[in-house]
Amino acid sequence: MKVSAQEVEQRQMLLEIEVEAERVQQAYDQAYKRIVNRINVPGFRRGKAPRPLVERMVGRESILEDAVEHLVPRVYEEAIAEQNIEVSGQPSLEVTSTEPLQFKATVPLKPKVELGDYRSIDIPFEMSEIEESEINSVIENLRESHATWVPVERPAQIGDRVAMDLKATRGETTLTDAKDAEFILNPEGPEPVPGFSEKLVGMEAEQERSFTLDSGQDAEGAALPPTEFQVQLHWVKEKQLPEVDDEFVRTVSQGETVSELQDDIRGRLGQQKGLQAKAKHENEVTQAVVDQTKVDLPPQMIARQAQEQLDQMARRLDSQGFSIQQYLQFTGKSEEGFKAEMLADAEQSLRRSLVLAAVAEAESLEVTEDEVRSEIELAFQSTNDPKRSVREALARPEVRERISSMLKSRKGLQRLIEISGGTPNKPEESPMAEVAASSGESHE
Repeated sequence: MKVSAQEVEQRQMLLEIEVEAERVQQAYDQAYKRIVNRINVPGFRRGKAPRPLVERMVGRESILEDAVEHLVPRVYEEAIAEQNIEVSGQPSLEVTSTEPLQFKATVPLKPKVELGDYRSIDIPFEMSEIEESEINSVIENLRESHATWVPVERPAQIGDRVAMDLKATRGETTLTDAKDAEFILNPEGPEPVPGFSEKLVGMEAEQERSFTLDSGQDAEGAALPPTEFQVQLHWVKEKQLPEVDDEFVRTVSQGETVSELQDDIRGRLGQQKGLQAKAKHENEVTQAVVDQTKVDLPPQMIARQAQEQLDQMARRLDSQGFSIQQYLQFTGKSEEGFKAEMLADAEQSLRRSLVLAAVAEAESLEVTEDEVRSEIELAFQSTNDPKRSVREALARPEVRERISSMLKSRKGLQRLIEISGGTPNKPEESPMAEVAASSGESHE
């Protein structure tokens, strides 16, 4: 076997390999034995037909193709070991000649990470104060969610709810012909066409009104014919918000007084702001380190990461009764644009995790087998058979490696936070969460 190796761009190695004729002949003989044992040749028991006859029946090229298909992967593995190459994924193989047998292998190499001066990063942890206006806003939302609609004997105004018979036509087309349709007069909300709510202002119960409104443009930008409306109003209701008193507090919370409700909201807002500030700080610190780090990784690794993220997304959508194609239709994204977006997200995610793992390595932070086991046990503790699930996960080297890598990245992030000023530690979601979810385990 002759092997030439040359590193090319994007952390890939190009191997050009030539296999000696004797080994190709051995592979050809083995291919003949496989084929002769699975075909029927008239006048001969299976596996006993002469080679010349078999070669005439199936073609020497087909036998050679079978031989090459089985031989090339074995030779590739030997070449990788001989050249002492650390690979990070499956190669692309291209047979360039069969006589002699020559092929090329484009091999994705382990990513290369060159850290900058990450210890110089100084990004303080900051959390904004809770304003009284924020507490009041939460209380107003609670009032809105417990509002009641009360009938009134007056003309309709913005903010009211009305019931009406509604007929809308555009040219010769009837757009709707509804009876007792309820509608909230809100120019900022959904309307048949802009200006519809204002046209109902001033109407009283059992009053009829006809009006015409501009319909705007279609998807191609062409002007649509105006829409004609015929409305008969049946009733008008106004929204009444509850008073903020102790009775209201007992309705919306476990508290007894307005002061207790305010304190509870203040505490919840503090927790929310703390989590948001923590996430923001972690992202800023990580991005600062990524920006000063040189990361060289092969495209095959990015494609694999993108596929994993796509599979995770597909499982989440499937659990909600949707498909990827339906998601694209709902969001208006093209398939090409979506793929480009997934690749960009995958590359960003990989760069982040590789940099954090490199920091952990530079700081001599190790991940033990006990930590990996604990993480797996935590992920499967609520499944129907946690012991079996943990055994199966531990038996898969790729799962253990994946969790170890994630834990190392987490430790790298924690160290960076300490270096840059620190932030309160909060429990993070287990990196095994997706593994557990995709394993098909049912939760009690």
